[in-house]
Amino acid sequence: MCLFWSQKALELRSTTSDQALIEAMQFIIANEHSPKQYLEATFDLSFASKKWQRTVLVKRKGRTWFMRHHLETCVFSSLADELKSGDICVSGSEQFADYRDQLLSWSECEPKVAAYCQQLGLPATAEGFVQHLRTRLTEVGADVDRTRPENLDLMINEKGEPSLKKLKAKAPPAGLAQLEEALHGKIPERHLLDVVVRIERLTGFGRHLGPLSGNESKRDDAWERQLLAIFAYGTNLGPHQMARHLRGTLDADQIAHINRRHITVEKLDAALRDVINCFNRYTLPHYWGEEKRAAADGTQYELAEENLLAEKHIRYGGFGGIAYHHVSDMYVMLFTQFISCSVWESVHILDGLIRNRSDVTPTAIHADTQGRTCLFLDCLTCWGSSCCHASATGRA
Repeated sequence: MCLFWSQKALELRSTTSDQALIEAMQFIIANEHSPKQYLEATFDLSFASKKWQRTVLVKRKGRTWFMRHHLETCVFSSLADELKSGDICVSGSEQFADYRDQLLSWSECEPKVAAYCQQLGLPATAEGFVQHLRTRLTEVGADVDRTRPENLDLMINEKGEPSLKKLKAKAPPAGLAQLEEALHGKIPERHLLDVVVRIERLTGFGRHLGPLSGNESKRDDAWERQLLAIFAYGTNLGPHQMARHLRGTLDADQIAHINRRHITVEKLDAALRDVINCFNRYTLPHYWGEEKRAAADGTQYELAEENLLAEKHIRYGGFGGIAYHHVSDMYVMLFTQFISCSVWESVHILDGLIRNRSDVTPTAIHADTQGRTCLFLDCLTCWGSSCCHASATGRA
């Protein structure tokens, strides 16, 4: 009932020309109170996998029918997948909004196509681009065939499937052990919890934490408890593992309560801004970079299965979500958000510039998107930012 209620309350739209799933949702909502076990198959089920189709569709009396309960499960399961990938959007939503609203219109992109293709060395016409790809793939295939006998790392099995051998580790250079020993002798041992305490003393980020009511905490040790909760979740230990190491100082429920009642995303963003601004005041980071560039990339993390960000994806070979990071050339994290594995990372490339509120303000972002892309951020002027230039290389 809750799922049906949510579909009636939300305005769901397809971001592609395929409306099959939208029609399926309208169908099951119209038959929500039907007592029938079988419903006549009156729409296309092409959005579902072959296994789902074999489960949902049945033949009776020479006609094709849907098994109603199986159809409902199939539609809601497909809806969750489409929301993760961005093929279905929710009007008025932020996290599941239509990604196309963030893209430049074709009238703005079309005048830049010729210069863009010239910069990349690509044909500006569809026919020329297709021919260029065919020629390039043919050349690469011929080069692989020519070097196949000498390429001992390339394996082709009896099915004709290619694979690469795992590279052997190189022998460590001479003197590495002595260098590590000398470094350990020069660098004193530091505990992570001591580092967190020292950073709070330097930045004062703890002032952003506290009860959601806005009142001051009535406990004398509230500051220590909040830092312990920050450490427990920041290191991914979790409340139960952290409580085991505290030896009775706090139990898991107390740590979890602090996380729920004293810490929010907004409070963490404010605390992070204080840390970045303090970091920016030191001299050493400015030797590493000029503050004007940042890199964007994602890292997979395991997530609980019961949420719309978690999924199993072949690219990462596991179940979870992607923490999409924006890191400054001064080696400090500017912005992070969680996205699903199948979503276009290119949609979130500019988020680090748009949502960053720290004193470190990069004007160029490098990301691993398909091919080589240059994004002119003229659209940032509507956020009051100066026009800048972002370049991206790699995969998206």
